[in-house]
Amino acid sequence: MECRRFHSSLGRGNIHLPRLPGGIAVTVSLRKTLRPYQARLITDVCRSDGHVLVEQPTGSGKTMQVVTLVAMQLGRRFSHAVIAAPQQQIEEGFTHLDYRYVGFPACQGAAAPDIEVPEHFVWGARNSKQLSSTKRLIAYLRQPGPCDHALACTHAALNCLDPEKLPSDLSGKALFIDEAHHASADGLSEIVTLWRDRGGRLYFFTATPYRGDDRPVALEGMRILRRSLAEHMAEGFAPRHLESEIVALGRRGDTVSAGQFTGEEAPPDWNEVVHGVYRRWTEEGRPKTIVRVPPMRGGSAGRVAVLIRALQSQGARVLDATGTGVEDKKRFLDALKGEKNRSHAESRFDVVVGIQRVMEGTDWPVCSAVYCVGMPGSLNTVVQLLGRAMRPKNSDYPEQQRDRARLVFFVPCGGGDALPELSIDHSRHALLTCCFLADHEVGQEWIVLKEIRRGIADVLGSPEQNPAAADAENDAAAPLDPEVRAEVELVLADAREQIIGQGREPTLNDVVQQAMQARQDLPESAFRQVAVEILAGQEDADGAKAREAVRREVARRLHIRPEIRQAMEEAFAAVLNEFRDATLQKSAVLESVGRQVHGVTGGQMRDFAQRLRDAAPRPLTEEQILVWADAQHERTSQWPKVDAGEVVDAPGETWVNINAALSMGLRGLVGGSSLGKLLAERRGIRNIGDLPSLVVEQILAWADAHKKREGSWPKRLSGAIAEAAGETWANVNAALSQGARGFPRGSSLAKLLEEKRGVRNVRNLPDLTEDQILNWADLYKDQTGNWPNQKSGPIADAPGETWANVNANLFQGGRGFPGGSSLAKLLDERRGVPNRLNQPLTEDQILAWADLHKERTGKWPKVTSGLIADTDGEDWAGMHRTLSRGGRSLPGGSSLAKLLAERRGMRNRGNLTHLSKEQILVWADSYRERTGHWPKPTSGAIPDAPGETWANVQNALFSGLRGFTGRLTLAQLFQAERGVRNIKDLPCLTEEQILAWAEAHYRRNGSWPKKDSGPIDGAPGETWNGVQIALLRDRRGLAGGSSLARLIKERCYNSPP
Repeated sequence: MECRRFHSSLGRGNIHLPRLPGGIAVTVSLRKTLRPYQARLITDVCRSDGHVLVEQPTGSGKTMQVVTLVAMQLGRRFSHAVIAAPQQQIEEGFTHLDYRYVGFPACQGAAAPDIEVPEHFVWGARNSKQLSSTKRLIAYLRQPGPCDHALACTHAALNCLDPEKLPSDLSGKALFIDEAHHASADGLSEIVTLWRDRGGRLYFFTATPYRGDDRPVALEGMRILRRSLAEHMAEGFAPRHLESEIVALGRRGDTVSAGQFTGEEAPPDWNEVVHGVYRRWTEEGRPKTIVRVPPMRGGSAGRVAVLIRALQSQGARVLDATGTGVEDKKRFLDALKGEKNRSHAESRFDVVVGIQRVMEGTDWPVCSAVYCVGMPGSLNTVVQLLGRAMRPKNSDYPEQQRDRARLVFFVPCGGGDALPELSIDHSRHALLTCCFLADHEVGQEWIVLKEIRRGIADVLGSPEQNPAAADAENDAAAPLDPEVRAEVELVLADAREQIIGQGREPTLNDVVQQAMQARQDLPESAFRQVAVEILAGQEDADGAKAREAVRREVARRLHIRPEIRQAMEEAFAAVLNEFRDATLQKSAVLESVGRQVHGVTGGQMRDFAQRLRDAAPRPLTEEQILVWADAQHERTSQWPKVDAGEVVDAPGETWVNINAALSMGLRGLVGGSSLGKLLAERRGIRNIGDLPSLVVEQILAWADAHKKREGSWPKRLSGAIAEAAGETWANVNAALSQGARGFPRGSSLAKLLEEKRGVRNVRNLPDLTEDQILNWADLYKDQTGNWPNQKSGPIADAPGETWANVNANLFQGGRGFPGGSSLAKLLDERRGVPNRLNQPLTEDQILAWADLHKERTGKWPKVTSGLIADTDGEDWAGMHRTLSRGGRSLPGGSSLAKLLAERRGMRNRGNLTHLSKEQILVWADSYRERTGHWPKPTSGAIPDAPGETWANVQNALFSGLRGFTGRLTLAQLFQAERGVRNIKDLPCLTEEQILAWAEAHYRRNGSWPKKDSGPIDGAPGETWNGVQIALLRDRRGLAGGSSLARLIKERCYNSPP
């Protein structure tokens, strides 16, 4: 089906949108209107020539923005569009759209701002019954463009792509990645790199443009468009008040591991966590809350069950989001879908409790609070958790919770005594979280950015009127590195607290100078920016004056030199000097930072700051970096890149951190450089981030030399260019197609050689006609005595043409043909050549061929059995297809297997009879009577049921086949119905129970048990070796890391009881 789209075209300044034909009246229920910031972002993306990263808060409408961009640009800027999401429920958000038109708000240059999004505009890769997601993705990318639909898939489907099966040329094909912080992960990053190298376009969308492993999310040279959470809150698209709290669990002196601090291990006292959660929930007025329990070593499900029972005892209606089965997932997603349009009063749940499923893609609109066990080790996790509570609330919501989002961490920290147990990385993550929460409670970063934008508008006008203003605003929004910001805020808060403790007034100048003296490794520019933001965030006269001063100073400097980042740095320095005597006594930002850090450290903020200060990386010099780079080159023959991992000659150093220090001016370096730039300047290494311009004449000279040397013209994948060290034909093609290195975008190597050297371009072939094809066919018949088919190879009288390509164009459309025909159909209609696909078939004929196949091979044919002997090109796959879809006088609705089952009694695995638990138990009882033990999946055939095997029965139980609901095993069935011990679901053990068995063993035998002491008397099925494994490997409710001998020794059983 061909879908009609109505596109917009964007110039450098304004959006120009055509009117819908015929004055179509858009139904309001099928129309959604973009918010102003969404329209602005779409405009900025369309104005960008290269790859783009969009950072936006969760709940800001990224899905509709992606769909709108694709609807506007599919068939214009790109011919194919793939949308990848991390999870199935997010993928379904793109394929199940509840609108048909997207309206732009009133904006300059918009004539009729409605974009049509046809029904089934985005197809789901997983919705094909014939192809897997990966195969369907490849088929989509290989079909001729432009396509009339986009294709949505999961990140997992992208990860499974075979690079060899992808088109070698992806120019004109766009890849949209939602939750793009995953794009740097192993596997997905390889596909992203491949997509870029083969000329494709990349569009990243994420709420968290940073990763816990320090891998960069943005690609080099990628345009970054940012909307901050604080901005989103300030404009009323999210709750305006963010409250956060760290509930410190435990008492001073408690032993707390780093894993317990972050929630990776069970806390010392789970009951304390449970009590803290339900007490806080009731004290806060029973808000709609998501509770996240992290995946813990030894399992979290049992602990979650205890928590759910406790909440239910307080009257909470709990949605259990745990469970790994298909039915568990379906139950949860169905419940969420039901909640989508319910108000606070109509919602059927009060609390959602989960482990991983309550993270990305979980949208419960009425949620206003999130509780988390442990302090997450990644800021990504914190942002994702916070996003669950950031949806705007309707007027029916209780007033005290309507405009508020609350995030609470229940952290086992032993009253601060856990601090020395934390690694420096854990400590930095804890600080990052504290400062992130403090920043968004006040929103001082957005307060200053708003004034900077006003200063830009004073000089350059509005971004809608002047693209230079839009570019300046985007550049101004580039965030300070979050780890640098956090360490600066900590040392400023510590300096302020020390000054107040000495009885002095904490003036802006004194606080900044003391902090800069304490952390000379941090960039001065970061201190200036954060200090000005802190002052501007104060709700007093100094704060108001500082905000106005930021606007004034930015505008003054932009008048002189239109470079926004330079103007900002100079403006911050000027404001800092002007307000050097302003007091920070009532700084909301530093108060919040101090409260958060004191909460997690038990009041030891100064010790915490000193610990990070002591761990600060030592100063760097360009000479030292070059020494390490020379050593790596000598050892590996390659110069280091940002992603080259650790520096072998410097333990603890990584090339990504060195690149960050060069770029941001950390550790004594000036800033504004990069690893690639340094190696280019000092070692003459080619820097792909700053390549010289190219000209058409130079490329053609290289191409002529290649043709003379190789006998063929170069292609995109022809590798290195012999005459230009470091250049490749792939890079040349990318520059031509993406508009880099001095070229306008939209060309390619093939197009250039076609225009300048007359080389055949398979992407731009001339139209064909039926008469031309028939002339070639007549010549083929004269030369060979046969008519051609799609497998007849090259066409002798048409260099470059093949019969396969001709058939493809007739069938799929292209080169002047509408599609829907074929070479066989054309020869049948115009030359009377019999087309076997038009010849009628009967079931009796198919069965006759099947009988012959069985007689020859001893087996009934399958779909994969290939050609049918003694026929003119018929094959079993074609028989199955015709039986299934209909045609050739057959009605369809059958299959090869079904026909053979009905007419020849062959067992059809696709249509097996239903089973029942009772029948399986009868077979199992018979098996046990025969063999003395219960059957397993590996027990082979079932004698009482010809054709059945225990493996097939297990598969039916577990996969939900043959009448079963799924997620059941033979072992679980026998456990429930016959009381058989299931080693996969053994009851929990306690140290007290193990010690009681050990005492009994000692009394009987005069010695303590060992792991090889065999079965445990009085505990059927238990063995001392099983107990040893549980103690060692944190199974059956035990902590792990222990042993039977250690337990007996630690609990003072060195002598008879």
